[in-house]
Amino acid sequence: MRGEPVNGKQAYPLLASVAAFQLAVAVPVAAQTVRGRLLEVGTNQPVASAQVALITPSGNAVSADQSSGSGHFSLRAPRPGRYRLQVRRLGYRPHLEPVDIGPRGVELDVSIEALPIALDPVTVEADLSLRYLEQVGFYVRQLSDFGHFITRDVIEERRPTRVSDVLSTVPGVRLVPDGRVLGRTLLQFRQAQTVFGGLCEPRVFVDGLIAIRGDSKPVVMTPGGGLIDELNQEDPRSPEPSVDEVVDPRDIEAIEVYRSGAEVPAHFGGMGPFTRCGVVVIWTRKGRSGSDRWR
Repeated sequence: MRGEPVNGKQAYPLLASVAAFQLAVAVPVAAQTVRGRLLEVGTNQPVASAQVALITPSGNAVSADQSSGSGHFSLRAPRPGRYRLQVRRLGYRPHLEPVDIGPRGVELDVSIEALPIALDPVTVEADLSLRYLEQVGFYVRQLSDFGHFITRDVIEERRPTRVSDVLSTVPGVRLVPDGRVLGRTLLQFRQAQTVFGGLCEPRVFVDGLIAIRGDSKPVVMTPGGGLIDELNQEDPRSPEPSVDEVVDPRDIEAIEVYRSGAEVPAHFGGMGPFTRCGVVVIWTRKGRSGSDRWR
């Protein structure tokens, strides 16, 4: 098919000229591309997320890109000529190198040097007591409606010489002389009584282990059909220690006080025959070293 005349001339020569011009323009523009890959000196591992720029001799950036996960980048030059390739990334030495871009563009690998950043030393401090008390369930029980809880800061504020000095601040606590041992004090709770109504000593745990059994004993039936609450059946020549003898207040991290069997958590016996006189739970600062067993 022949083209229609334009001003008395065929259109084909004009269309051919336009196409040739477009091709001449498109080829150089598409070809003036800098494609490359960033590699780390010494390892040849790709460097990702680096800022790459093409800089003119006058210092103007004409194109910029960020390297991909494989280290590749692509830049477009406005025209052939000499440029500088600038690379910046945290942890690497800034890199600047000349690059000559011809009409067909250029492909290259760029090696940049790692530059570890020296940071000031950081000191991390952690309160081992908080972790220890958390592991043994102290804070969970503290949120309940039962018991009385004494923490290290309260103990330090009071500056006690004996554990009984700390426990005397708990409502319902009685400190009475031990008639069996001169100068020794017994701990009793007003709410805690034996089945026969007498006040009695609580059971004491230190770091989860029984340190003082206390006065709570099972009730047994006699051959004649009567009930006996087996109180104070230990050898009077070797009585159990008092709470002041089992631990120094300076070594205490926290104390839990349950003044009757109804308050005692299941972890320490619950409301049973051995907890009728209440329970005192002492956590020591030395016990933190063995806290892994509570995980």
